[in-house]
Amino acid sequence: MSDKQINRLIFWNRFWLTLFILHLLGYGSLYALKSVTGDTYVLRPAWDSEKGLSFHAASDGPFVITHLVDRRQYITAALQPPLAYIDSAAVGLSVEEFKKLKWQSDFLDEEVTPPKDGTNVTALYYRPQEARKRDETQ
Repeated sequence: MSDKQINRLIFWNRFWLTLFILHLLGYGSLYALKSVTGDTYVLRPAWDSEKGLSFHAASDGPFVITHLVDRRQYITAALQPPLAYIDSAAVGLSVEEFKKLKWQSDFLDEEVTPPKDGTNVTALYYRPQEARKRDETQ
C-alpha cells in the first residue's frame, strides 16, 4: 500500500470513529436528561387518614385518572366519571368515595369486596393532548 492509501484509510477511520462517538454522546445526553426529568410526568397516589386518597405530581397536569388497581389482589376499579388533574392542587377521593367504588377481579371477572383504607393502589391515567387555538383568520 502506498502512503496516500494509508493516509486516506486513516482519515476515513477517524471520520467514522468521530461520528460514532458523537452519536454515543448524543444518546448518553438524552438518557441522562430523561433520568433527571422522568419523574416530572408521573402521577402518584398517596393515602391520608383524614382526606382519603389523593394524587400528586411534580408537574402540573393535565392528567385523566381512569382506574385504580390493587396489584396485590389483582383487582381493578373504574372511576366513573374519571378524575381530571389539571394543576398542582391535589385531586382525590374521600374514604367514602373509595369504599363506593366497584372493584372487579382480573381473574374471575366478577365484583369483589373493596380493599381496606390505606391500601397501596396504583392509578391508571393518561396525559391528554391539548387543543391549540384555532386561527380566526382562516
